Amino acid sequence: MKNTLTFLLAFILTISAQAQNISLTPFAGYVFDDHVDYSNGSGTVRGGLVWGADLEFMVNELAGIELFYQHQDTEFDGFNGIANLPEDFDLGANYLMLSGNGYFPVNNDKIRPYAGFGAGVGWFNNKSNDNNLTKFAWNIRLGTKIQAAPNIGVKIQTQLLSAVQAAGGTFYFGTGGAGTGVSSYSSIYQFGFTGGLVYTFGTK
Repeated sequence: MKNTLTFLLAFILTISAQAQNISLTPFAGYVFDDHVDYSNGSGTVRGGLVWGADLEFMVNELAGIELFYQHQDTEFDGFNGIANLPEDFDLGANYLMLSGNGYFPVNNDKIRPYAGFGAGVGWFNNKSNDNNLTKFAWNIRLGTKIQAAPNIGVKIQTQLLSAVQAAGGTFYFGTGGAGTGVSSYSSIYQFGFTGGLVYTFGTK
């Protein structure tokens, strides 16, 4: 994680010098339940409120590069097939990603629809035993920026985030001590919506 943060800081310093403008968007939203199945059990990452922020660097009129962070406090409701027992615990879910956004040209300078794809890391905390898991993650999204004033706007988007091969092992079954028998893993998929205020700072 330390190497990832160092790389992102160096990248931000480099790209900010070339950006036409920079925008900061604090946001909040909602993600839906995600059910996962694997050979020794199953479970559901409960939906709920998410919050975070993104920092976008516009390299030209139709392309932006974005640093994205999102957090969720939720619950995992699982069933341990080895011990034949429920495995429920509070879960903290975090994503840090670098994304590319492509904007669609429209005949309205106040409305800017876009599509984006990104990759980075997802890290999860089993709050019952402080067991942490870090995995490769990716996202796709569709959204629109609505420019209410020269430096202030609104961003609304729908998104899908996935932590690859994150469900299984000691992460889910660590509370019962039966994780050593789990050999299969499943990816987490979280679909949801977010919205926030966009603050734009001109650099060129």
